[in-house]
Amino acid sequence: MEPTCSCDAPGKAHSDLICTLLEDDGGGGYTFTFDHVREGLKTISRVKSGEIAVGYWSREALGADMTRNEVRISFVWDESTCATLTLEQFEIALTSWLDFIETPVRMDAHREVLL
Repeated sequence: MEPTCSCDAPGKAHSDLICTLLEDDGGGGYTFTFDHVREGLKTISRVKSGEIAVGYWSREALGADMTRNEVRISFVWDESTCATLTLEQFEIALTSWLDFIETPVRMDAHREVLL
């Protein structure tokens, strides 16, 4: 069983991109994403601290361009469809996702996160 992400916010078409990015396991299964998500969180930290002005974090299909002001999520082969959110919102999403996928598997596990 693989963890899934969904969004029930009406009118937020970009939520599909966020969930797709979080669920992208690179073909190796979700247990192979732990270190990858941690790497994304390190990149966020480096952008927030000013160590780097622009950060990039990607998987197979989607990538996230990060600045202190915003994160732009788009397909790596087509940047015309994108979602934007604040760096803080993206950090909450990655932190919450990592916490969720690291918890022991339970059929009734469910977590809601407000961005």
